Amino acid sequence: MPLSMRIPTSTPELPLLRTRLVLLVLTEVFFIVAGSLCLKIFTKHGDVQDLINKSVISGVTVKLEYNDVKTATIVLFIATHIATAVLAKIIILHLQDIYNFIPLFIAKKLRITNKRLASTTLGYQALGLSVVIVFNAVSLGFFSFFVFKRKQTVRVVVGDDVNVRIPDDYGMQVLDRLGIALAYHDTYYFEITAKLPWVALLFAVPTTFVTVVARIKRQASLTDTTQSLNSGADEGNAEGNVKPEVVEADCREVGAEKV
Repeated sequence: MPLSMRIPTSTPELPLLRTRLVLLVLTEVFFIVAGSLCLKIFTKHGDVQDLINKSVISGVTVKLEYNDVKTATIVLFIATHIATAVLAKIIILHLQDIYNFIPLFIAKKLRITNKRLASTTLGYQALGLSVVIVFNAVSLGFFSFFVFKRKQTVRVVVGDDVNVRIPDDYGMQVLDRLGIALAYHDTYYFEITAKLPWVALLFAVPTTFVTVVARIKRQASLTDTTQSLNSGADEGNAEGNVKPEVVEADCREVGAEKV
C-alpha cells in the first residue's frame, strides 16, 4: 500500500508538527552545505598551492600556509557533521511516527512497533539541539575570528641546486603575479565558509525553541488526559457507591409492604 506523503496537522502527541519539520529540514540543509564548504577549503587551497608551484623557479617551493584556519576548519567540519547526524535522526523519528516506513519485522526487532519516538523523545531532542548549537557556535566563532582578523603566511624553500639569487620577497612577488591574496577574508571560499554556517545556527535556535514548546504542550496534554481519566474514575466510583444503597432501600420498602 503506497504511503501518503501528506504531512498531517499537529496532534496532542505531535504538537507543532509542521513547523518543527520545516525548521528541522531547513537547518539540516544548511548544516550539510556548511560541512561541504569546509571540505571545499581543503580542495581549493590545494588547487591554489598547485598553481603556485607551477609558477615558481625550478628548485624553489613557495608554501602558502594556513595552519590556524586549517585547525579551525577541522573542528568546524566535525561540529557541522555532528549537527547533521543529530538532525537526521530527529527527522527520521518524525517520519517513522507519521508514515511508519520501517518494515514491521525490523520495527519488532527494534521494539518500536507501538512507540511514538518523535513525541516521547522531545526532551532529548531539545538537549541534542542545544549541544549542537553550542558546539557549532564556539567552533564557528573561532573560525570567523581567524578569517576576518588574520592572514595566510608565505614560506619560500630554496633547494640546494638553485644557483639563482632569490629575493627576500620572492613569495609575495609570485602571489601578486597570480592575484592571490594573503588575507583570509579576501579569499572567497574562506569568507563564504565564515558566513553561511551562521545561517544554519539561526535556523537551529528557533528549531530548538519550538521543540521545547512542543514538549511543554505535550506534557500539558498528558496532564489533562490523566486528570480527565482520574475524574472519570472518581465519578464511576461515586455512582457505584450510590446504587447499592438505593437498591437496598428499595428492597426494604418492598419487604415492608409484604409484611
